[in-house]
Amino acid sequence: MLTMFNLLLANLLFSSTTQAQAQEAACKPLRWNISASALNLDLSPWTVDTLLSTPLATLLGNVSELNFNAGVNVHSEIYGVYCEPLQKVDLATKSTLQILVHGSSYTSDYWRGSDSGDSVSAHSLDYDWVHYANSRGYPTIAIDRLGNGQSSHPDPKVVQYTLEVEILHQLSKNIRAAFPHVKNLVCVGNAYGSILGSVLAEKYPADFEAIVLTGYSKSYNTEAFGNNLIASYVSPGANLDEGYTQFLNISIFQQLLYAPFYTNNAPYSPAVLNDDFIHRGTISVGEIATAYFGIREAAAYKGHILVATGQDDIVFCGNGPLG
Repeated sequence: MLTMFNLLLANLLFSSTTQAQAQEAACKPLRWNISASALNLDLSPWTVDTLLSTPLATLLGNVSELNFNAGVNVHSEIYGVYCEPLQKVDLATKSTLQILVHGSSYTSDYWRGSDSGDSVSAHSLDYDWVHYANSRGYPTIAIDRLGNGQSSHPDPKVVQYTLEVEILHQLSKNIRAAFPHVKNLVCVGNAYGSILGSVLAEKYPADFEAIVLTGYSKSYNTEAFGNNLIASYVSPGANLDEGYTQFLNISIFQQLLYAPFYTNNAPYSPAVLNDDFIHRGTISVGEIATAYFGIREAAAYKGHILVATGQDDIVFCGNGPLG
């Protein structure tokens, strides 16, 4: 979930506008039919059980970018929620549209915080990126990535970063066509969503005028996932194919996605963690196997970039800041 760290980040992003009282926003669901092709990692030699029972570091040691030679073409439906301020806002903010790309085990709801349960709802706006952006005059589109939420769920071995980047590339073109008044598209990612943003900056530098990468660095701590992924993840059921996995217990969920909980100096409410775990989403085996290869430089990108990662991020900071 968004922590107070991310709230401070939001203040940095939106500080150019007045700190007025929160404005009401109008939201509506959107759906796009998108066809995309990509060269994926060939996962046919591995069963789902093998992928999940092999230490991630070992799995990565057996593949390279040369193994990304499996051509795929996927027709998918991508779901999103568009929100815009109801009150009159400055043209500069109205013409800047944020595309919000969630991380693993989440959906587009990640960007809305939580409003379930009295103990959580009292603080829900502290974790609500969409509300904060809208209150500063910025419209947003929070999407469900491929294989998540209300978007299509194809073969989980096919849901890899390579294909998802191509879908986001097509989506950016569709959004520009549907919102001709928008002058600046901003890709805001978190964790795995930030990995996709970094690849977009490298492969399609003209897609976004600015990119915000939260929960991200050049390092990727594969040891954080442990030696046996099948002990950390289970098939979630819900009529999904085997290979759509989710966190098995709240302690592993907290270890990977939250800062340690300090009793005397709590960085977040335990109610938020509990609610987050109850509503957790899925992770495809394709994402698990390929995310590492999405961390790269984007020398050709000339837009604005902001990278912000919490010091307790065990995946992207490892044993210290920026790994």
